[in-house]
Amino acid sequence: MDVCALMPLAAAKSLTGEPFIRAYPEVETMPVPNYACNYQEAGSNLAVASLIVIPGKGASWYDGPSSDPLSKPYPGLGDKAVYNPDPLTETKVTLDALYGSTDLEFDDFTDADITNAKAAAVIRAAATKLELQP
Repeated sequence: MDVCALMPLAAAKSLTGEPFIRAYPEVETMPVPNYACNYQEAGSNLAVASLIVIPGKGASWYDGPSSDPLSKPYPGLGDKAVYNPDPLTETKVTLDALYGSTDLEFDDFTDADITNAKAAAVIRAAATKLELQP
């Protein structure tokens, strides 16, 4: 699965308002297979945000973030969704939504400058393209 084709650079920039300059894919197989598109900003050698899709086994993966004592429910997204605020700043770090057996996650690695609403917009757009229904 090519998540960068699913959520291209221009779409991610438009939905988040962030000045991303590069998008690149990443595939991981452990602990469960997942597919990501990482977004980079000028002046950064690393990804500053990432959209992750975990198909099939997403429901079991979702149990981890949702059971974190810092997780807070995020209503109106997927079948259920949570965000994990940074314990020091209480700002969003990860928004995680379950659509059936598929987990969609959006991470902001830079002091949570992308709001939950913007992260939710990215997740909703990805879910629509994947034809996922809550």
